[in-house]
Amino acid sequence: MPEDVIIVPVDLPGWSVQSQKGITVAVDLSISPELYAEGLSRELVNRIQIMRKDQALELTDRIDIEIKCTESTQALITQNLTYICTETLTNNCRFVSEFSKSNCIRVELDDSHHVELVIIN
Repeated sequence: MPEDVIIVPVDLPGWSVQSQKGITVAVDLSISPELYAEGLSRELVNRIQIMRKDQALELTDRIDIEIKCTESTQALITQNLTYICTETLTNNCRFVSEFSKSNCIRVELDDSHHVELVIIN
């Protein structure tokens, strides 16, 4: 019978467990490599949108971007490059070792990854 069972939430490493009114929910807190790459991509989109605004670009203006970063950061960005380009109206995204323009901005994506960016319009 249901009243004969007592459920006690127990903290497990990597999980968050909560119980309330007879309902128990457990959430896995681990971040998959794909989810991590998506988070970095969303942060990059946010920063590019801020740069577009700072440069007074119109909402419909299409741009090219140049990105300078480490190989590991490039690999993470490349996983979601179509999303990044679509969201920021980017025609061409180039990974470069030297910029064609001098107005680059350093963007910290998280504690481990950063890029330097140039918007070309």
